This record gives sequence, structure tokens and C-alpha cells, in this order.
Amino acid sequence: MIKINFHFNLQLPAKASSSANPSLTLILMILWSALSIRCNHPAEEPSPALNSESQILDYQALPSLAWENASKETRPWSLHIFQTLWENDSELLSQNPEDASEFCPTYGSLAKLQRLEFWAHLITAITKFESSYRPQLRYLETTLGLDSITGEPVVSEGLLQLSYQDSKIYKNCQFVWNQDRELARDDPRKSILNPLINLTCGISILNAQIKNKGRISLSQGAYWSVLKIGHANSRLAEIKSSLAATSVCQRL
Repeated sequence: MIKINFHFNLQLPAKASSSANPSLTLILMILWSALSIRCNHPAEEPSPALNSESQILDYQALPSLAWENASKETRPWSLHIFQTLWENDSELLSQNPEDASEFCPTYGSLAKLQRLEFWAHLITAITKFESSYRPQLRYLETTLGLDSITGEPVVSEGLLQLSYQDSKIYKNCQFVWNQDRELARDDPRKSILNPLINLTCGISILNAQIKNKGRISLSQGAYWSVLKIGHANSRLAEIKSSLAATSVCQRL
């Protein structure tokens, strides 16, 4: 984009600058001052992802997420996260966790669109350490008792390792056990193993956790052990490092 600064050399007519017409002089001075500020102040570069007039997000213009390095087929996952955060769970974009700067030194100064990128990167990082980006991964939880929906031992499933009982607690967890129970345990047609349904639910859980606890990392009450302080499965150091390396978290 080319920016042009206009400069004017305004000379007031002798009559206007005389003491006989002070009102006209004052008016011209005010107009000149306003025009000078307007013309010389450079406009902010608009984001290529956001139409400044309609405020409609061009999701395709948003950056790739880490799992896309492993497979370009995961691009729909990225676009779904961006859309869900922007349109459905936008509350997360206004959250200010007290430990956000530990993950992203620039978080406090990020605009809404930049926060969108931050949270998308965080969700992707959680997914990496929970499931290694494998949407059909299942893990039997031996210490969590029975799932209140299935009546069977709790199993963590899918990209974000969620369980059917989450649909009773969190909004936007659209798991359909009555249909899934007829399918094989690792059948990709199961609602809980659908990457987009799983991610939507996970975003809702993350939003609730940040809203209730005010932090991303927790010593108690963390849904995901990878975000739990001092836990054997904690991956906080790796997650913080990966987020700090993203462009939105880099100080200029």
C-alpha cells in the first residue's frame, strides 16, 4: 500500500490576519490544524484477513497452524477453529488470563484478530500433546470411574481427548452416544471422533476453564493434564515455547 502525506503552505490573506477580522483568522487556523493532522497521520495497515468495511473475516488469509506441517489435509481443522472462535465462542478472545504473558509476552497488547491467532495456536498445541493430531486416538481412563452418559469406564477420545459426559457439562459438545454406540470403538463416523465436533467441544471447555479459573495453567482443576502445573504429563514448557515463537507473540 502506498501512503501519501500532503503538505500545504497556507498563507492567510492580509485582511484575514488583521486585527479587524480575528474571527476569520481563528476559523482558518482551526481548519488548517485539523487538515494537517488528518493528512499527515499514516493510516494503519488493514489485516488481509479482515475486510475493514464489512468486518467479515477471510479465513483463508489466516496463517497455517502447526498440524498443517504434518498434513495439508488438516487445513479444514484450522479454518474451523478460526471460525468457531470468531463467530461462536468469541468470548474467549476477550479473556485476559493472569498467566497469558507466560505463553505470549505480547498478549496484553494484541488486537482481537491477533488474539484469534493466539488461541488457535494454543488449541493446536494442546492437541499435539493430547493426541499427536490423531483424531481416532482413544485412551481408557482407569481412575475416573464410569462415564455418566455411556455407563462405561471413561474413555478420552479424539483430537482433544474428550469424553461423552462432557456433553452434559459444557455447551457445544454435540456428542451423540445413542448413535455412536452402534459403531466400532474407533470408527471415524463416531461424533466424538469427528475432528470438527471434537474441536468445537474443546474450545467450549477451554473457554469455561479460563472464565472460571482466570488462568491457562492450573495446579488443580485443569481439564487437560498437559496444562497442569507439576503433573507428570504436563507439557507447559513446550507449549509456552511454541506459542512464544509465533509471530503474534514476538516483540518488535
